[in-house]
Amino acid sequence: MSTVVPDNNGNIWIGTRFGLNRYRNGHIKRYIDDNSPSPAITGNQVGFLYMDSQERLWVSTDLGLSLYSESEDAFVRTRTEAVLCAFETPETICFGGYEGLLLFNKADGTYERKLPEEAVPVILAIYPGADGKLLLVSRSHGLYLYEPGSSSWQPVPLAMEAPGQMILQSILKDGLLYLSSYRQGVYQVNPGTGEILAHWDAAHSGLTFDIVLSMAPFRNHILLGTDGGGICALNPSDGRIQTLPALLGLPEHSFPSSSFTFLHVGTDGSIWAGSVHHGLFCLRETAIGSFRETDGLSENVINDLCLDADGRVWLATDGGGLNVYRPDDGTIGPAKGFSTEIVSSLCPFSDGKLLLSAFSGGLYVYDPASGKKTRFYIMDRENDGKEIQSGYTPSLARSGDYIYIFGASTYCYQLSTRRFYRFPVQEELQGLQGFWTDGKGGLLAFSYRQVLRLSAGRMTADALYTVHDSHFINAAARAHDYIWIGTDYGIKYVRDGSDSATAVETPMFNRVTQLQASADNLLWITADHGLFCYDWARQRMETMDESEGFSPQEILCSATSATGSYPLYFGGLDGLVALYGSSRTLSSGPMLIPEFYEASLDGHRVLPSGKALTLPRDYKTFDITVNVPGTDPFSRRPIRYSLEGRGSRVTVSYEDTFPVGMLAPGRYKLRASYLSTDGQWGPEADMLSFRVPEPWYRTWWFLTGMTLMVMGLLAFLLMYLIVRQRERYAQERVRFLTQISHEIRTPLTLIYAPLKRFVSKDPSLEGVFRNVEKMKSITDMVLDRENFPAWSKALEENHLVSLPDEGMPEVNLKPYRILCVEDNPELRDLLITELTPYCKEVRTACDGEAGLEVIRDWQPDVVVSDVMMPRMDGFELCRQVKQDLSISHIPLILLTARADAASVLTGYKAGADSYLAKPFDTALLLQVIGNLMQAREKMRTRFLSPQEQAPSPEEITFTKADEAFLQHLNQFIE
Repeated sequence: MSTVVPDNNGNIWIGTRFGLNRYRNGHIKRYIDDNSPSPAITGNQVGFLYMDSQERLWVSTDLGLSLYSESEDAFVRTRTEAVLCAFETPETICFGGYEGLLLFNKADGTYERKLPEEAVPVILAIYPGADGKLLLVSRSHGLYLYEPGSSSWQPVPLAMEAPGQMILQSILKDGLLYLSSYRQGVYQVNPGTGEILAHWDAAHSGLTFDIVLSMAPFRNHILLGTDGGGICALNPSDGRIQTLPALLGLPEHSFPSSSFTFLHVGTDGSIWAGSVHHGLFCLRETAIGSFRETDGLSENVINDLCLDADGRVWLATDGGGLNVYRPDDGTIGPAKGFSTEIVSSLCPFSDGKLLLSAFSGGLYVYDPASGKKTRFYIMDRENDGKEIQSGYTPSLARSGDYIYIFGASTYCYQLSTRRFYRFPVQEELQGLQGFWTDGKGGLLAFSYRQVLRLSAGRMTADALYTVHDSHFINAAARAHDYIWIGTDYGIKYVRDGSDSATAVETPMFNRVTQLQASADNLLWITADHGLFCYDWARQRMETMDESEGFSPQEILCSATSATGSYPLYFGGLDGLVALYGSSRTLSSGPMLIPEFYEASLDGHRVLPSGKALTLPRDYKTFDITVNVPGTDPFSRRPIRYSLEGRGSRVTVSYEDTFPVGMLAPGRYKLRASYLSTDGQWGPEADMLSFRVPEPWYRTWWFLTGMTLMVMGLLAFLLMYLIVRQRERYAQERVRFLTQISHEIRTPLTLIYAPLKRFVSKDPSLEGVFRNVEKMKSITDMVLDRENFPAWSKALEENHLVSLPDEGMPEVNLKPYRILCVEDNPELRDLLITELTPYCKEVRTACDGEAGLEVIRDWQPDVVVSDVMMPRMDGFELCRQVKQDLSISHIPLILLTARADAASVLTGYKAGADSYLAKPFDTALLLQVIGNLMQAREKMRTRFLSPQEQAPSPEEITFTKADEAFLQHLNQFIE
């Protein structure tokens, strides 16, 4: 550690041999020379830091002099030579180093070197001299008086015991110069004449070591950092030297005996000490002391503590046995006779002895003088064994002549009579956890629900306060006429005899763990790992943090003298805390207002001009750091951040950096306020305004393009809808023509078929028949025009084709039964009339469902079915018949007005054996039926003939259902 400089922005700059460090709010950032093209600093051996009057930071390393650039957050080298000191005048900054003086002109930023004629001295320090001259301290050439106007050098010889020896450090105080010489201690010198006025070394004074590496003025003393002997303090008025702990009234072991290369005293009186092996120390006078294992404590976790008559503090640790702290000499350590025991509770006994409660081990009386422990039985051995086996570890408390023992039962032991008393069994006595004397021989205790007063004389436990809500009691204390109660939701107080508690409103903490009242009307509170102080007379709350000596930890117990005088003691998970008094008066101070310090965008520092910034669309991280001028660099108090804009939010944090995160596009403003020591939020101040731009898909050019694209898609959709509408219109027209075809062809059939039969009997009807036949041809042409263009063209050319009248076919249908399925009753009657003379029997059905039932029940030889029928049409009837093995062999003829090719194809796919269009010719229908029956008879003959080889199912079937039926039949026969 070579040098330390705090700035006005809350930073502490720390120079070492391995680079430069910036400490800020608990975080350290390193600036090192990593041999990159643009290093954060040139050279890693930092020897000197200087903050000039314009708040510019200069750093000198082994590779030259550099100046800090806030915009780049890096140091820009301005000179290649190193410097060791600086002194500022209104016009220049005088740097002293290995090559004499280096003058920096503030106006034009130029450098000028100044050297004496006879030598090139190494300048260690520069001080103001008489008559406007500068006093220069060189390493091996004594002193010089430098005249800036004439640039003249006047040597001032030093009358040392060993002339020419190396000077290490110097300081000018009260007009006298103090120099440290290598292995020669410290000299007091007249700077004008070089006369030695006094000399201190380790052999003839209190100096701990003759090599002094650093010096600094402190109050009326001069601090001397030695090379291995710690820090000493020289009083120039009497010439006395003592160690720094002795000067501050601290134990000698409280500060390391290390080599201190740097000393600096801040404006607040704090001492900054940079050591070789132990890092950087900041010493300041506080009212709080902490003691841990590094100070001699055998175990950091303290379960209980108490004070004896000599002021010693006895500590019950969780695995380190019994420890003792002696305030007179500041020592702390294990008590005699203890090593690794778990001591749960303790209290003073008689004759300077202690009563201890060991975890799962019962009670012991401990004699500090001899270190002897004697077993102490509750009532008797048998009862004591029951208490140990109950699983309760007894808690102990003393009030006057009585010791209270809280285990499975509650006992009272009177010291003067050595008698035990057992309290009556009461539910209120279960789970008691805190105890303090009421000053009247009684004991006050509390559980999660009640505060009780225990009276040993009356053997009673009276409730002073009972919780009526869900706020369980964690801590309690008595102060004047009030009982103070700590819960998970803060503190409240209740007057004796009252059952109504008043809450103390504060945003500073929630969960309270300990309460301790002091004699100066202050209530000390440990909550949320912090220490707080409440002045109930003025109703003011303040917090104590690390800068005042309290390290955050969970406090488990506390103790003080019977009068509540200081010091107060707190034991917790991280050792012992001693509170020696209130470090300051609780009063309102100036409200501290945060201000913008810097911002970090994707890991790169940004300093927006005018506090306005536009973020890139694809940013990943954005952090804003604030500075609170006037705060202690080690003090960490909450800062409230208010982000205004889309998705506004309020965040309270102990960090001085606010992570913005990813935000929706829009304009934002960050405001911040600081929590003062009395728990009041200061005024909000603007930190930074910034804008998150819209993404590319929300820009005007993208929206314009998308609008045009949508318009194009809408136009395409409109055209598509028009085409679809035309297609639907065509489909509707086809559906209409199909329906019209059915409605026209059916009546035409009723006319055409009978008329053809009557023409053969009455030739006078031949003209009528020809016109009916012509009307039939025209109907076919009109109804088939839209779906069959080729046929339409043929009809337009009058190529009308008609079958010649060859009379009725000569077919024998007498052996066969025919089923006609038709929804038109007149057409059903016509079919019966036309087919009955030629067939064995003709039956009818009104639709497909009825026809399917008749087919299954009656098993006709042939089925003639219409297509367009209610419930089940002819196509579905055909499918049902052909899929049923029991009836799939029955031929089925579709007779319909739907004569278009698509309908014909659908019929044959459904399994129809023939398809005839209306109006039909009776002769044609009879011929089709006959052909089907003849083919069936031929197949039957072939199959039954013994000479003929049985045909395969594939040869004699028309559908897959027929084939499956025959295969099943063959398997059954075989």
